[in-house]
Amino acid sequence: MDENDHPRFESTRDSPDSNELLRNQSNLAPDKDKQKYPSFNFWTSRGNMGEKINLLIGLNLLLIKLLSTLVTTLRSEDGLNDDVIETLTMVQEFLSKMRLQPESGLEILEKIEKIDLEVSSLLGAHSTISTPTEASGMPQTTKPLEEKIGLFLRNTEYLDKWGIVETIDKLFSSYSNLSHLGFPNYYFAACKELHRYELQSESSLPNPREIIQIPSFELKNLIGKLLREAPAARLLQNLRRLFPSEDELSLTSLEQEQVQDIVKNYYLSISEYSGDNRKLQDSLRVSSSILKNYNLGTGDLESRIPNISFSVVKEIYLDLQNATENDFKQFIYSETIIMINRLNNTMLENDKFVTFLRRLK
Repeated sequence: MDENDHPRFESTRDSPDSNELLRNQSNLAPDKDKQKYPSFNFWTSRGNMGEKINLLIGLNLLLIKLLSTLVTTLRSEDGLNDDVIETLTMVQEFLSKMRLQPESGLEILEKIEKIDLEVSSLLGAHSTISTPTEASGMPQTTKPLEEKIGLFLRNTEYLDKWGIVETIDKLFSSYSNLSHLGFPNYYFAACKELHRYELQSESSLPNPREIIQIPSFELKNLIGKLLREAPAARLLQNLRRLFPSEDELSLTSLEQEQVQDIVKNYYLSISEYSGDNRKLQDSLRVSSSILKNYNLGTGDLESRIPNISFSVVKEIYLDLQNATENDFKQFIYSETIIMINRLNNTMLENDKFVTFLRRLK
C-alpha cells in the first residue's frame, strides 16, 4: 500500500460510483469550509478588527468551558495548582486589555463580561489569589455609600467594571494636546456619574448590567465622535487654539450638580419603571418628541457641536426600534436619549459653552 493511502478508503478506490460520489462531495466542501473558518488572509489583513475580536472572544468562551471542566476535576482532588491559577490570572489580564480596545462594542463587552464572570467563579474558591477587581486595579465594590436613589445606591467613587471610563480617559490623554476637551469632558462626567450607581439587591429587571452599560457606551461613542470625526474634531482643534489655557478638565460645582441631577433622574426613571410607575410608552413619547425638536442652539452659535449628540441620539433611536422583543431594553434606550438631550440642553444654557460655540461660529 502506498504510504499516502489510508485503509479506510481502500474499498472506495475500487468502486467507480463511490469514487464519483467522493469527487462530488469534495467539490461542495470548500465553500462550506470557507464560510466556517476565516482564511489566513482574513487574520493577517488590516481592518475587520471588530469581527476578529468577536471571533477571538467566542474562542475564549469555548476554552473557558473546557477549562471549567478541568478545574472542577482538579478541585475534587487536590484543588487548583499554581499553573492553573497563573493561566486564569493571565486570562483576566487579557480581558482587561480587550475592554480598552476602541473596536470593542457593546456586544463584545457583554461577551468579555461572560468570560470574566466564569473566570471569577473559578478563582473565587481559592483564598490565596486576588479578586478580579484587585487583579485589574479597579476600585473595590465596598465603598462608603452617599445616598439611596430608588432601587440604587450612589457611591462616593465609581466602579469601572467594563473599562469604559478607563478607555475614555486614555482617549483624552491622546487628544489633550490637540483638541479642546471642554465638551467631551462634560459628557465624560456623566459617564463617570453613571458608574457610581449599583443596585441595592437582586432585582427582577432583566439584564440589569445594561442599565449602566448602554448609556455609558453611548456617551463613549459620542465623545469619540467629538474627538475623532469631522467636522467636530476640527472645531475642537480650533477651539484649543482659541482657548489654549482653558481649565477644561475641571467642572464647576454648578456643572457637577447639574450632571449629577441629570443622571439621578435617569436612575429614578429606571426605578419607576421597575415599580410599574412609569410605562414604556410614556418614555417613548418623550424620546420621539426629542428627535423632532432637538436643540441645536440659537443662530449665532456653532451648531455642528450639538449636532454630534443629535446624530448619536438618532443612532440610539434606531437601536430602540430594533429591540422590539425587549421592552426593558427599549426603555433604557429611550431614557438614554432623554438623558443625552438634557445634557445637551444644559450645555446650551451654560455661559462657558455658549461662549465657545459663539467663537467657533
